[in-house]
Amino acid sequence: MRYSRPSLPDRLAPSMPYTHILLAVLLSPGATGAPVQRALGELALARGDLAFAACAGDAAAVRDTPAARAAADLVARLHGGADGSVAADADMVREADGRWRIERLRRVERDGPRCTEDLGEFVWRAAGGDWTLSVSRRYLTLRRAQAPALFFRYRPFEPADGLAWTYSGRAGTDAIHVVLRPRRCEDPMARRATDWAIEFTIGGLRYAGCAWAGEPR
Repeated sequence: MRYSRPSLPDRLAPSMPYTHILLAVLLSPGATGAPVQRALGELALARGDLAFAACAGDAAAVRDTPAARAAADLVARLHGGADGSVAADADMVREADGRWRIERLRRVERDGPRCTEDLGEFVWRAAGGDWTLSVSRRYLTLRRAQAPALFFRYRPFEPADGLAWTYSGRAGTDAIHVVLRPRRCEDPMARRATDWAIEFTIGGLRYAGCAWAGEPR
């Protein structure tokens, strides 16, 4: 696709409308009937052209759609208005002419893992300024700066009001309550954007950050 770059702010702005389009686009079957596949890889913007290189295949151009234009805008913003590439986790369609079509962009990271993350190892992962949270089939593990790791026994998240999902657990005297919501989330410090937001409380403190789903085996 050919992309004409607009004037860009010098840092991420969560309220920008094109990132809302990018991360809120819903998964839908392609008009061509081609299968939708979840793919890890790299999105690259070069001289106005957007391409996607899947970990399990070669690079190819991305079809010009509203989601693709929003993706191109975000790649440029993550690189301060310049060309560049980002790690991407997306639902994609490989069309008959060889081009990719973005159906749903789950996560992009300027400095994230291109092909080393194993989606089968986790149910959810999330991160904020000085903490990480990982959910496996056994434990919900919370790691915070200058604090010991906490392990909460896993059980499935439960539906709450609207589209939210919640979890509550206890590890010794520490109780945690987690809420996941399917909405755009951006972390300017980590240069990351995802399609899920997370909030949790523990020890009277509230934390917020961005989350993404795995495909646990």
